[in-house]
Amino acid sequence: PSGILHIFRLVEEAADNQRVSLRVSLMGPTQVRLPDGSQVDGPLWRRVKVRSLLALLVLRRGHPIDRQTLLSLLWPDLKRSAALRNLNTTVYNLRHSLEPQLAHGADSAYIHYKGGKYWLSDERAIWVDIDAFRWHVSRARESSQTVEAIELYQQALDLRRGRFLADLHIAGLPELPEIAEFNQLYLCALEELGLLHIQLGEDGSATSIFERVLSLDPSRQSAMQQLIHLNRGLDERATPLAYCQQLVNTLQGELDVLLRQESFDAIG
Repeated sequence: PSGILHIFRLVEEAADNQRVSLRVSLMGPTQVRLPDGSQVDGPLWRRVKVRSLLALLVLRRGHPIDRQTLLSLLWPDLKRSAALRNLNTTVYNLRHSLEPQLAHGADSAYIHYKGGKYWLSDERAIWVDIDAFRWHVSRARESSQTVEAIELYQQALDLRRGRFLADLHIAGLPELPEIAEFNQLYLCALEELGLLHIQLGEDGSATSIFERVLSLDPSRQSAMQQLIHLNRGLDERATPLAYCQQLVNTLQGELDVLLRQESFDAIG
């Protein structure tokens, strides 16, 4: 552990020296903190496309995003000329949100462009909450100590401030593969934490965790099975039966929506 902490300290020091470090939080409403600790805000930042652009660059950091991809993701219904004007304006607004004192025409320390592609500055100098989440989950899975693993899982889960990219989802950010992948990882981490509590005989904590999983994904059968298992020893069978009925209702609702959609498609 001391070696790991030392590595992170070196990265933070390097970032401070370069003055390009950012702390980006996506596990909830999009938030960014600058090297001085201040939180990015202001009228430009409050524009949803500005935050969406940053989120896309962060999610795909290490892989420059070509301009056409950004146009398709952010303005799919506009003509190219109009979408391109919007992109140029949004890039300008993002740069000045992160660097309010940036002179007109000056190079940004954070957002770079060349050959029709955009990317973030040195990704190693950027802290992202989903990276920290994955790191804690990975260490938890490797740990042979149940109590230590629980602590690591909890540290990961405590990073969540709400729905992943909550403010951007409401505003119409498309369902990116990265979002679906992270949501699955989050649910898996919750279930794995619940199983560790079962190992310790902490059925009450495990029940709360699996109920939380179902509140996020009502059709998740693995969580439902664990809840039924946790409650099968009860004298009253009402609780297990209620869980089963909840799953049946959810699946029937999803099937009904699917059948309705197929019918509409057939009519179309």
